[in-house]
Amino acid sequence: MAFPAFKTGKPGWEKVVTSAKRGKLADEMYIYPGRWFRYALAGEAVTRPLLQTSITAIDAHDLDLVTAVAAIGATEVTVTLGATAALADEYADGVLLVNDLTGEGFVYLVKSHPAAALSATLVVTLDEEDGIVVALDATSQTGLVHNSCFDIVVYPTTASGPPLGAACVDWANNDYGWLQFRGQGVARIDATAPGAGAPLMPSNATAGNLELFDVTGTYNNVPIASNMDAVTVSTEHAAVLWKM
Repeated sequence: MAFPAFKTGKPGWEKVVTSAKRGKLADEMYIYPGRWFRYALAGEAVTRPLLQTSITAIDAHDLDLVTAVAAIGATEVTVTLGATAALADEYADGVLLVNDLTGEGFVYLVKSHPAAALSATLVVTLDEEDGIVVALDATSQTGLVHNSCFDIVVYPTTASGPPLGAACVDWANNDYGWLQFRGQGVARIDATAPGAGAPLMPSNATAGNLELFDVTGTYNNVPIASNMDAVTVSTEHAAVLWKM
């Protein structure tokens, strides 16, 4: 079965994990009461309910790619990669952005592309029926950026990407599943136990944990959850209200 583009799920669907893709990455699912999930691909083994994040962009792909001329309405764009190869459909559900010169500021959804060697040309098929809005010329520079839910990894102690949510069940590497990002759920709490209703942020001590939000550090994330339990035991799991 394939999941539709937007879905209202049943309790338990958030625990479905598959080896085959059944929807578009970052698709959202609502499950009563007030819980929201997004569809993702694991880039490593995923442990419940640790916070997950995106992988970092590839420098040889994400900006200033030499780009072939593409007319208004074109649904294929040819780019020349830097010194890193691309896997087939690595950027499917991600975006092609025009970052400089003619056509700059536009973002186009990627449908598919073949594999390509480092420094090779790559034909990217867009997932937009109207295609290119402003024609690309010989000066145009583009970049390829993964879908935020491609190859997710545990949120590190030093932020490297946006918080995406937490899994409700363990996954294997390269499995597809759901991350909860809003509503009543559970998280693993860091060593300092916060009080009921306290705002929580990604931990800078233990990867994937949450800790009490404060503004004393040199880098601060915004709160992404609130503690719901009057007595939270540190380093264990606690009820939270996700707010991403």
